[in-house]
Amino acid sequence: MTYNVMETCMLFDVGLKPSDCASWVQAWGTVIAILMSGLIAWLQISAAKRSTLRAQRDRAVAMVEAVAELAQSFALQVNSLTAQLAISAIYNPNRKRGWTFDPFRNLEASVLALQLHDLPDAESVRLLIGFRNLVTTSDAAFKRLDAMMDDPDQVAAVNAGAVGHLVAAAEFNDQQWKSLVKRLSQK
Repeated sequence: MTYNVMETCMLFDVGLKPSDCASWVQAWGTVIAILMSGLIAWLQISAAKRSTLRAQRDRAVAMVEAVAELAQSFALQVNSLTAQLAISAIYNPNRKRGWTFDPFRNLEASVLALQLHDLPDAESVRLLIGFRNLVTTSDAAFKRLDAMMDDPDQVAAVNAGAVGHLVAAAEFNDQQWKSLVKRLSQK
């Protein structure tokens, strides 16, 4: 007997009638279609999760970069005020004491507005809390330093010690944020 492919839907004759063969092909086709739809759904969910995690990481890095910019601005402002104190003590010892403006008001408002839960890790939260404390105490510290400039004996101490500590703290804070940005950018 010769084998006729047109009489059966299978390549190998396993004893099925053409109607049974069509049922089995339909059943296996349905199973494969269900498995493929599950695979496609799983791939889409995985891609969405990766996209969401990438977006969260990008937002966190942008947040840390923004805080790093604020830290750099703060360090520059501290250096500027330090120079202003030193210059006014040398060239204008009889000047009127006291600040005519609040040098850290806008910066302090910006730093206090930052949400801790938007930061990516515990290190950045710790750094932000330290930065907030540094910014909120700096205005009062500079006002005290300015008042100390009334006493000529204190001028050297102010220039050498107290101002140096504020500058060092501001620059250290700036470096910490820069290293955090670098670390997060490399991930």
